[in-house]
Order: sequence, then structure tokens, then C-alpha cells
Amino acid sequence: MEIEVIIKSLMSNILAEKYGVEDYLKVENLDAEADEDLVKDFISKIEKEIDDNYIKHPAIKHYKDTYNFVPPFVLTKILTFDAISRYYSLLKQSDRQKISKYFKLSDKLLRQILINLTIIKKGFIRT
Repeated sequence: MEIEVIIKSLMSNILAEKYGVEDYLKVENLDAEADEDLVKDFISKIEKEIDDNYIKHPAIKHYKDTYNFVPPFVLTKILTFDAISRYYSLLKQSDRQKISKYFKLSDKLLRQILINLTIIKKGFIRT
């Protein structure tokens, strides 16, 4: 889906620009009002996804081996739409607004659209 590519690109660019290519996944760079356990669980899942894709994706192996981190533009390539949708909902409101502004939507509406698209996409995969 085209929206998936756009969301991934916007997220990776905005996060890298604001937090740098190494620090974008730190807890303090996510929504302070989000449930702390949810945030930590999400970061753990991202780290597991990176580990699981270490051998499969040469870019992940390269960045982990050479720099000991994976930049957001590489990470977003391996994340599912569901993971991107959850990641978006955990971003700081100012970051969500910057992304949603591209679509001329509120961050709340874009968050709901991403949730709905995730459900629809899961439905298509199962059938």
C-alpha cells in the first residue's frame, strides 16, 4: 500500500531529524503520557525484530556490526504495518502532528485510520 510506504518514510525522516539516527528509540523520545509498560514492551519487540532480521537483511547486519545501531530508515523497512501503526501511536504528539500534517489530518484521525488499515490488512492476509 502506498500509504504504508509514505508513513514509513515520513516517520523515519522525522525521527532521524529530531532525535538522530541512534537515539530515536529511547523511551524519552516517545509519548510521556503513554503507558510505560506498553512503551517498554514495544521497544523490546522492536529490538527482537532487529535481532530476528540480523541475518536476513544485510543492512541491519551492516549497521549493527559497523555502528552498533540500526537507523530508522532501515528499521522501518522490516517493520510490519501493524508495528508502524503502534509505533505512530506511541510517538510524541508533536511528532504525530508533523506526520499527520502531510495528509492534512489531525494526529488523532490518522492514528484511527492506521488502526483501521491494520485491521483491514490483517483481514486480507488471512483470506
